[in-house]
Amino acid sequence: MKIIINEDQLRLIINEEVPYSLTKEYLAVERSPEALALLDNVFNKLKNLPNAKVTRSGNRVSFPYEGEPLIDKIARVLERYKYEIKDYDNNEAIRFSVTEKGTKEQPIKITKALRTIVDKDSRVEELLFLYSNVISGNISKKTNDLIIVFSKLPYDITTMSQDRSWKASCMNLIDGDNRRFVKLDIEYGTIICYVTKETDPNLKNPLGRVLIKPFINKDEEIVLYPEAKMYGKMDDKGELIKVIDKYMLDIQDLSGVYKRLGCLYDDSERDIVRDKELASRYVEQSIEYNVKLKEFEFDLATTEQKYRYIDARITNKQWLDEHEFMFATDEQRNRYIELSLEKELLSDFEFNFATREQKNRYIKILLDNNFGLSNTTFKAASMDQKEKHISLHNRVLYPKLFEVEYISKKEKYTHASSWVLHDFPIKKLPNELYINGYLDVINLGELTKISDKLITTRSLTLNNLNITSIADDLEVGGDLTIIRCKDLIKLPDGLFVDGDLQIIGCPQFEKYTDDDLREMIESTSGQVNGKIIK
Repeated sequence: MKIIINEDQLRLIINEEVPYSLTKEYLAVERSPEALALLDNVFNKLKNLPNAKVTRSGNRVSFPYEGEPLIDKIARVLERYKYEIKDYDNNEAIRFSVTEKGTKEQPIKITKALRTIVDKDSRVEELLFLYSNVISGNISKKTNDLIIVFSKLPYDITTMSQDRSWKASCMNLIDGDNRRFVKLDIEYGTIICYVTKETDPNLKNPLGRVLIKPFINKDEEIVLYPEAKMYGKMDDKGELIKVIDKYMLDIQDLSGVYKRLGCLYDDSERDIVRDKELASRYVEQSIEYNVKLKEFEFDLATTEQKYRYIDARITNKQWLDEHEFMFATDEQRNRYIELSLEKELLSDFEFNFATREQKNRYIKILLDNNFGLSNTTFKAASMDQKEKHISLHNRVLYPKLFEVEYISKKEKYTHASSWVLHDFPIKKLPNELYINGYLDVINLGELTKISDKLITTRSLTLNNLNITSIADDLEVGGDLTIIRCKDLIKLPDGLFVDGDLQIIGCPQFEKYTDDDLREMIESTSGQVNGKIIK
């Protein structure tokens, strides 16, 4: 008996989301004989590993993803900052501080400790998010509710950037700049590894993916090895790549140096793979001859090698990347910060780990050399230093962190980038305020007056304010939108709007037509270049 089904019925059966018309030409690619032999060898070995789950077709092999448990990650971070977990399940930790009478212990919430650390290391924010969801019961406390799925299915490779939860990459089939490489990946034996929840073995909503590509040595022996880049929403991308590395090393014998096939897209800096002995020897030579290691090479080094490498970089007055700096000991960090201060240049991640005295020194260096303060340095500056920054540069670089109420007392020209003032406890904006961007003023219940001679180069939004009037000669470089300003009784004289004027939920203006408003504005030498919308 022959059963005939159409394309839509086939898609329902195999549970595929991407239209066949989009993937058809990619799925028709034939793999080379060498690629087929390589894939058969690799997948036969994967199938025989412990805990392997194999689909009926044999094209997908999955394993529990046993990354570093969240509690261990948090404990390691807290220890670095002189905290210790007391009760993980109940959000309890201990803070250690050294006093004249000895070491003092203070109770603190784990979440509060992590929030404090986020100011120094923004990467901890992901841990805070995950832990907050754990203690609230939104996600499981288990560490084994994820799986990794190795797949040689052309469909899984073709759709690696199609309708996924992460931002589409250059391999997107519709408009990806490098989508032409997808066919080559299939032809020459690239496979893919997805990470997903154990309840999603069919990869409907994976959390991330890593491509595993062919690398070849001088004897034309080919192995599969992952790119040092992951796409997706995982807090431990580096840890996932290390796990995939181990699987590939466990099932393949490396000998010598391998290079990624030249016809494939170089998606990461991992263009060379070395066997274990050569990799260790290369790290030793890099330490001896002061050669910069790539991130994946640093990750493969032993802990002892990493510390010696960092020491060598500092001794030779060479820069450290952020991942190297974060791995360094407190003593190494302090030495490196002093070296950076000699060069009069600190990155934000270095500044966050500096002592108060070092921060003050660096801010003084910036101000003495007439340099502006960044977001991070401005936040740490004293009020006198902030005052000097303003007097030197006559502008505000990072208004979200700027004390607007303090500045508003200064009757002077203030130049700022775009501002979003939402639920801010201020009564008055600075006069002669020039916004080189847009300004959104929302839910400022105490605000009674909009700045005299306010200018924005882009849009201005006034939403849910208690103002009765707006200062004359307002200039808006884009659209002016006024929403739910129920006490507003008149528009400013000399109003200039280069875009549209939109007034919503303002009772005093409901009686006027659009033409009435335009006539009123023009009668005071004002101008609206766009439409007037009520």
